[in-house]
Amino acid sequence: MRLERFEAGSVIQKHLYASPEIGSTLMGLASRFGITQELYKDFVTIFGDTVLGFYPITALAQNLKGSPSLSSLVTDELVAELQKLLRPIVETSTSIEPKPTPTPTSSIEEDLAEIEKSLHQISPVRTMASDGKQIGYSSTKEDTYSSSQSNIIDENK
Repeated sequence: MRLERFEAGSVIQKHLYASPEIGSTLMGLASRFGITQELYKDFVTIFGDTVLGFYPITALAQNLKGSPSLSSLVTDELVAELQKLLRPIVETSTSIEPKPTPTPTSSIEEDLAEIEKSLHQISPVRTMASDGKQIGYSSTKEDTYSSSQSNIIDENK
């Protein structure tokens, strides 16, 4: 999903998301505001997702403060620094809007009716019992042979 957004993004978004300069700037901000190596991944993921348009830029502070691992480290100054980095996106207003999900054209009832119609067109499975009925065979007309184990043993002696 991120790769698709990246490929569809503007030149500015691609630069903010993948350039080494922005990476070193983010690393510098992280060390300046006490974000450790363990928390750095969460920090840059939120920033990157904002660049790609998964979140609106206005929600950056809320997303950072909402992250359990980062909430105590996020300050207004850090958010202001990140928003400065994101300013080119705001100025060009080229953030990618999420594509709307297409609405289904048919209802569930219509789908079920179509499925039931097709089920009635399927011929039943051919079985030995159905073959016997076609030729008039009935298992109740013939005697059933029964025996016990002792009778069979006695016959073999």
